[in-house]
Amino acid sequence: MRIKEEEERKEQKLKEEKEKELQKSAGKDSKKKGGKSADKKKGRQSLTPSVPPPVIENPEVARKQELREHIYTEYLGALEDEAQAVRLRLERIKLKAMAVVQELKSKAAEIFTIMEDQLGARFLQEMESINTQRDLGGQVNVATRVHKVVTRHMACWPSLVRTSQNLSA
Repeated sequence: MRIKEEEERKEQKLKEEKEKELQKSAGKDSKKKGGKSADKKKGRQSLTPSVPPPVIENPEVARKQELREHIYTEYLGALEDEAQAVRLRLERIKLKAMAVVQELKSKAAEIFTIMEDQLGARFLQEMESINTQRDLGGQVNVATRVHKVVTRHMACWPSLVRTSQNLSA
């Protein structure tokens, strides 16, 4: 619609400029009287642009032209409406996408927090297990020492060693 209006304005400006030139040239021709030959006038007139005579249009042709212009304006209006509708749809899609991304971010933060809590709990369990093993490890070392002491004492009494071997077999 804007394009057509701009084209019409340009055409009107061109027509006005041509009319002004014709008026100026007609004014010069009327000021010049006699003294000049007809050949020079003809040469001068051929240099000035001639305005085509107004075309007398057939009413049917005029109606078709008017219909074309009307169709063209309708087309441009529909095109502008479609462009606006597409812009609105794209805006809605953009908003929906932003909402989905925001939701995913919040879910990711929530999962990260849960995962961090579980890892922390597991770490504490492992530390507790290590402490428990350390505490039990001391007792195991004591049992090993007791076994070594008993073995030494048995070495001193070989008769006891034979008896213990018979019992175990």
